[in-house]
Amino acid sequence: MKRPFLAVLLSLSLSFSAYGFDLNSLLKDKAENVLQGVISGDIRSVDDAINAAIPSVTEVSESLTGEAFAGSGEITMYVTPTCGYCKKAERYMSQNGVRYNRRDVTKNKSAMNDFRELGGRGVPLITVGDEQMAGFDAQRFEKMRQRNGL
Repeated sequence: MKRPFLAVLLSLSLSFSAYGFDLNSLLKDKAENVLQGVISGDIRSVDDAINAAIPSVTEVSESLTGEAFAGSGEITMYVTPTCGYCKKAERYMSQNGVRYNRRDVTKNKSAMNDFRELGGRGVPLITVGDEQMAGFDAQRFEKMRQRNGL
């Protein structure tokens, strides 16, 4: 039953790539988890490996809603699920119709790597074009948008 789901995921990979959904990154993260599980002894059978390797529907849906369909690519916000300032910034974006890419650094290694490359130390980290803002200040954010023609 899990293998047909994996086949569907793989076939959807190309169609979702147009929206910024990176199935390869998600599958790579899962493969790394399997390898770590084998090394640590947590994974002892082929069934355990398959179960650990196949992304759940929840993981795929969080990746889609969290990163692919949120935005335009010009504005990116790096967040964690428990960050109050992130929620405030997301609420502001939603109320003001701002399209952005949401990157949860706790659920996506690619997002965490990008966050670190940007010198991120705390969330939210918001990028607008080539500019970035640590934390959230609505007036400063709007000035960044204006400077970048967004």
